Amino acid sequence: MRAGVIAVAYSAPFLTFVLISPGYEAIFLAIYATFLLASLALPLTRHELSEVRTSSVYKGLAGATVGLLIISLYLEFLFGLLQQDPTRIVAATWVFFSLIFPTASALSVSRLGFLLKEDGPNRLKEQENFPTGAQHFALEYCTLRWFRHSRYLLLSLASFAMYFYGWFLLGFPFLLYSVPLIVFSSILLGSLSRRFLAPFTPSDILRQVEQKNRGTLPHPIPPP
Repeated sequence: MRAGVIAVAYSAPFLTFVLISPGYEAIFLAIYATFLLASLALPLTRHELSEVRTSSVYKGLAGATVGLLIISLYLEFLFGLLQQDPTRIVAATWVFFSLIFPTASALSVSRLGFLLKEDGPNRLKEQENFPTGAQHFALEYCTLRWFRHSRYLLLSLASFAMYFYGWFLLGFPFLLYSVPLIVFSSILLGSLSRRFLAPFTPSDILRQVEQKNRGTLPHPIPPP
């Protein structure tokens, strides 16, 4: 319920996108995307992390991103019927499609961190609980290690291609703006991963995940 309220709260302001004056759509989208990505840091505003609070925020952000993608697709269809230029809406569609990756990955890593804090690294030995391919990808995406596996490399490159193509449609100045924005989000995701997985390091957890995916018994993670 709380995650749904957050998703609606983040999605509702985007409806003003079609009401603003022509020429300001790109500025609105730049501010909106920045606000959405910066919101990933919300669970870190308190020293004590709550699993319920973090999960609700991240589920809400991921849900809002999916909702915005659906709204954008609908607006593309609507503007097409009205024979208007849907370029700005198409750009928003590609941008929001690419933002699914950081929001969903942050949610997956936060859940993994709470799982490890609750049951310890031995939980990794339970095949029915962990790992899944999605969790493995999320951890590698957040820590910029996706280039180590061909399937994750292609998926990550596709997300980056969608991201930059969307900003390209908005114009060259916004394409330049998108570069520091993605650098900011990468630094933020890396910092969140270290915080969520502490006292273990992301490299330790990844090693255990890869050993298990190869069907070998993982070695115990050394105590911090």
